Amino acid sequence: MPRLGGLGLSPSSAENNEQTLIDTTTTADTIYICKAGRGVATSAASWFIKAIDLSGPITVKSASAAYDQVADDRASLTYT
Repeated sequence: MPRLGGLGLSPSSAENNEQTLIDTTTTADTIYICKAGRGVATSAASWFIKAIDLSGPITVKSASAAYDQVADDRASLTYT
């Protein structure tokens, strides 16, 4: 299975009780990695979300340190 930049994440990754949503199309030069418990709706505030910025030197930032974000809002979140 291919890996994204050595991060150990693959598009079909669903490990045990976890699901992963990978979005490469919403924002140019950005990959969003969203993780939550299996079966959690993308509208629930139960996601851990990272944004990988590919526009210059590759940077990886998180929207929060906890599983408390909404995956549907990934493009409008603040990443640090």
